[in-house]
Amino acid sequence: PHDDADLLRRVAPVFSAAKSEPDVATARGLQRAAGQLYEVFTAAAATDYDTAAEKLNALMIEYGARPTLIRYPGEPWSLHYHAADAAAVPGFTSGMAASLAILFGDGQADRIGICSADSCDRAYVDVSRNGTKRVCSTACQNRAKTAAFRARQTSAR
Repeated sequence: PHDDADLLRRVAPVFSAAKSEPDVATARGLQRAAGQLYEVFTAAAATDYDTAAEKLNALMIEYGARPTLIRYPGEPWSLHYHAADAAAVPGFTSGMAASLAILFGDGQADRIGICSADSCDRAYVDVSRNGTKRVCSTACQNRAKTAAFRARQTSAR
């Protein structure tokens, strides 16, 4: 549970590229959508790909994901999964759900999950060449490697 000011601060990075400020209703909508997306990552981490896929399908329906070519002034055409005038929550969520669905459709569902580092519960998408990362960041990877090294040293003594 966060107060509204904290919630607004936490979602502000999503709006930095658009150079706009979220309102409380939008922040709450993003928080809800993030929770829904997290359920997809959790199911995939448990290798319950059927549940993850069902959740992705539900998200794409709920948030109106559909491929759309959009051209903003002075920019080239780009592929989005929402209408050009979509509100922030459906725009963000439909794009995330469709992007994850593309991974599933390409047989790469095992590239998404929850960080395996101790005391971290962040979601990750593995974009490494060999598809074997199971951590959210270099910091968690380093912590996990250090912990494994120390455990080996302790057991060797």
